[in-house]
Amino acid sequence: MPSDENERPSVATGEQDGDSVLPTDDIKGLLVRSLDLLETLADAKAPTLFVTDAQMFRRIGVPSRTARDILIELENKHGFPRKQGLWGGRRYWPAVELWFQVHNRAVTLPPGRFEPPDGVETRPELRKGPYNRPR
Repeated sequence: MPSDENERPSVATGEQDGDSVLPTDDIKGLLVRSLDLLETLADAKAPTLFVTDAQMFRRIGVPSRTARDILIELENKHGFPRKQGLWGGRRYWPAVELWFQVHNRAVTLPPGRFEPPDGVETRPELRKGPYNRPR
């Protein structure tokens, strides 16, 4: 324990250094938490259009275990934006954000915007007449 309030304990990696020793596990945990915090700050400073699932979970503030369990169901049954292979398996963040706004009734959209397709699209037959002949 430091004798003076201004003295700080030295950080050691499990070796004895005077009175204070910080175990290696505590250092690793501190580094992991620091890196997580830095990633969160980087996300806040420079938002990107395409995000990984981990970035998305941080932005919406949901623990990854909770979100991963329901993500597949949201994609298959509720029209949640899917990962884009062209963009490295990332999701388009504006679409994710809009999905949450629509499903929490913050905005309204025309029907069918986020639902899966309901069948084969058809078009009416062309009327027969002098102007609708094949060329």
